[in-house]
Amino acid sequence: MYAKRESKQELEIEASIAKVIGLRFGCNMVKAPITYSFDFFAFRKQKLVSVIEIKTSTKYTIAGLKNGFSICALKLATCLGIADVFGVPFFVFLKEPTGIYYLRVTRALLEALDVEFITTSVLVGLSSDGSYEPFDVVYKFKQELWTKVKQ
Repeated sequence: MYAKRESKQELEIEASIAKVIGLRFGCNMVKAPITYSFDFFAFRKQKLVSVIEIKTSTKYTIAGLKNGFSICALKLATCLGIADVFGVPFFVFLKEPTGIYYLRVTRALLEALDVEFITTSVLVGLSSDGSYEPFDVVYKFKQELWTKVKQ
């Protein structure tokens, strides 16, 4: 997996969301290196308490997505593996037009969900005839799995 550089605007949006998360949950948020595949470490009293991925959607709301909010399976597996190594939970936060939501990602949660193959513009898979097929593997998280952050 390659590390995509985030734009200045993306970093500013993430930082504003991280500030809300830190204030609400009493954590110091520290930006993770881009190679870690997640966005922030959360510390409380100088102890690592979780790893956090932040997603944003300016167009879609969780309630408006009938099939749920999609997140790349490779990203989830990588982040969950890193959280396991550190012995802390992994959370995904989603900022969308109606607020900020979160869910704790666990192996049990992923095992209970079906993975889906979706077409993308990125060439990531090799088909049976040896040509590349544009697809990605995602998990879809329905509205009932998310908890709204009280601000």
